[in-house]
Parts: sequence; C-alpha cells; structure tokens
Amino acid sequence: MSPVLGIRFVVTPETMELYRPDGRRFETFAELSQRAEAERQRAEAERQRAEAERQRAEAERQRAEAERQARERALAEMAQERQVNAALRAELERLQRQLAEGRVPPPLPEPLPEA
Repeated sequence: MSPVLGIRFVVTPETMELYRPDGRRFETFAELSQRAEAERQRAEAERQRAEAERQRAEAERQRAEAERQARERALAEMAQERQVNAALRAELERLQRQLAEGRVPPPLPEPLPEA
C-alpha cells in the first residue's frame, strides 16, 4: 500500500493489480483499449444512425415537395378548366340570346383533331 497515494498493490503469480483509494481496481491497458474500441464502435453506430435519419428526413422532404408541386399543378389545371368553362358558358349564353331573339347563330366551326 502506498501511504501517500492511497493505492494498494496486489501481486499474484501472473500479474500485479493496482487498486484505487476507493477500492476499485485500475484497468489494464488491454481493458482500456477494449473500452476505447467499444466506444469507437458505439460512436460509429450512432453516426450511422444519424446519417440514416438524415437520409430519411431528406426523403420525406422530397416526398412532401413532390406532393406540394402535384397539388399546385392540379390547382393550376383546375383554374384553367374554370376559365375554359366560364368562356364556354358565356358563349352558350350568347348563342341562347341570339336564338331567343330569333337570330340564327353562325354555324359552329369544325372541331380540331385531338392530338
């Protein structure tokens, strides 16, 4: 026992063990290396988990953006359809007025071939 440091030394046929003043054994170099390697592996696993989470979040962001763009396209198409419908309604009302007034509307143009 070291009276100054309070460290206890235990000699066995194979090793010499050192104990702290609180009674815990000092770790060997191999034990310290093993713990450091376990910590390195834990940190690497955490890094991989964080990267997977980042990729998942990015995929979700891209999915949400694609969904938003699809909604915008659908709304734009609906607005365009409303405009076409309003124009057709106005033309129908104009033709109905002409018929009501006894005027014969001009013949309708031939429909355009579908693309």
